[in-house]
Amino acid sequence: ARRVRGTRRLIRRALRRPAESLQDALLGAIAIGLAVWAMITSMSPTRVPPRPEPGFAVDLSRGREVLDRALADLSRPEAEPEDLRRHLAEARTHFERALTAAPADDETRWLLGRTWEALGELTLAEAEWSRTRNHPPARLALGRLALARALLACEPCSGACEPGPRVLALAAAAAAELEPFAEHGPLEKASLAAARRDWPRAIEFAALGTAGNEAPDHDLLCLTGQVEAIRGDLDAARAALDRAVDARRHGALALHARGVVRSRQGDDPGAIADLGRSIDLWPAFAWGHARRAESLARTGDLDAAREDAESALRLDPREP
Repeated sequence: ARRVRGTRRLIRRALRRPAESLQDALLGAIAIGLAVWAMITSMSPTRVPPRPEPGFAVDLSRGREVLDRALADLSRPEAEPEDLRRHLAEARTHFERALTAAPADDETRWLLGRTWEALGELTLAEAEWSRTRNHPPARLALGRLALARALLACEPCSGACEPGPRVLALAAAAAAELEPFAEHGPLEKASLAAARRDWPRAIEFAALGTAGNEAPDHDLLCLTGQVEAIRGDLDAARAALDRAVDARRHGALALHARGVVRSRQGDDPGAIADLGRSIDLWPAFAWGHARRAESLARTGDLDAAREDAESALRLDPREP
């Protein structure tokens, strides 16, 4: 209020003072303009956006470092699932602290979602990515997660099966998220084709990304195996998933998909082994418990089958 009163006095003084020359008139006009600007800014103070707390950058950097190490360990045969989960839990703690300091930071939320995904907590990963405002990697991840769920829901049958409403809804959601990324590369093209249930095109795009590649993309191989299984070509599915597991020894989704293929080939002991490894990596993955329950029941281990079935229902009653 004091600044406003002072500004008004300056304006009145400038208006009362006669201009003796053109220069005086110009200087008076400038003085009035500056005084008005000072009055406006004093009435509408500039809002300085809150700066993250000093620990934000430290937690973000440390969390990223630990997450990168854990994701690299997925390809190392000697890495232990317990160590992987411990590193991922540490990364999660850093990202959660960083988000407490800067709740609107999309990059941190994206990284926390990746951590949840690596832990097999797909619902929590989806929740984090959905809260980002304009973060392309998170939107792409949402599309691929919806696709993964649609493919998981197709596991018990071949492409001849009529998809249910939930599968169709998941596939439509996946296609909507993946559409903007359709030209990014073979994985994005193959994923969009699979979301549209165009299995031949999905296989074609995936082949473009893996042919002649000494270090083929694990995600492309896993997608190929899942699609081939849905099409009913179990031998091709098994071959792709064998390569996917070789590329990433601790890839829980590829191990799960190979376990499902082995069960459909009549190899329930092999299926139980693969599904068990997948569950060791993703203990909260309801699909893994549900599929292992089926194989355990066929081998006559009804107590273990019942335990897995109850775990699947407890973890996520919607999914399996």
